[in-house]
Amino acid sequence: MGAEADWDNLRTAETYLGYGRSERLVSPGGIAFDQRRAYELAEHLPFGHWPPPASGRPGLRMLCSTRPAGPSPTGSTRATRISGCLPERRSRSFRVHLDGEAPGPSRGVDLAEDGNGSLQDGPMYQLVCQHDAVCERTVEITFLEPAAEAYAFTFG
Repeated sequence: MGAEADWDNLRTAETYLGYGRSERLVSPGGIAFDQRRAYELAEHLPFGHWPPPASGRPGLRMLCSTRPAGPSPTGSTRATRISGCLPERRSRSFRVHLDGEAPGPSRGVDLAEDGNGSLQDGPMYQLVCQHDAVCERTVEITFLEPAAEAYAFTFG
């Protein structure tokens, strides 16, 4: 299902969400490590960078959302496939949108066509598998329940 990974044109690096290895989390007011905090969303993010959830707690190895929904982590990427390392011990619902819409045929194997998924059999989830030509896309990930944890996003 979907196009093959386009390694020659891949422009998005693996993104770690914990502050121990993160280089791509951006918030206008800065990031408060190991603290619950409400984050502002930047008007413009550099390519391949991501904001923390509107309410989250960045830890050494992972990012934990502390409230459901609200403004969502949104970043731009150029990749055929996007996977998330989301190591949940309890079921948590989430939604993925591409360019503001449900991914439809570009959904990963762990999503429904409407972009809805559930963290339950992790830790790795294929979120996007573009069905057509690889181009720059905006990806939005919304955790629909509090306390969802995310370690990294990988791109291929």
